[in-house]
Amino acid sequence: MARLLVRRDFPQARAAWLGGSVALGMATATSDLDITVLMHGSSASYRSSIHFGEWPVELFVQTEDSLEHFRSKEHAVRKPSTTGTQSVVPLHDRH
Repeated sequence: MARLLVRRDFPQARAAWLGGSVALGMATATSDLDITVLMHGSSASYRSSIHFGEWPVELFVQTEDSLEHFRSKEHAVRKPSTTGTQSVVPLHDRH
């Protein structure tokens, strides 16, 4: 489902990955899809809560600059969550 969403809504994405409990294989009945999408250029980053099929989805749309900003903030407080130590499942990679 996550790959379908990325292909449909973000065909120009540089990369995308799934995080959270679904990526860890620990999904429950109340889990959502935590999807980070990395876009080209300097478009504004944003967060969005949507539904795709039966799944609630938290979208984190980032650019390289915004991703680095959040990584730096998380590193400073020693609490990585953007792409740190959590398991992620690659959904899309244009490299």
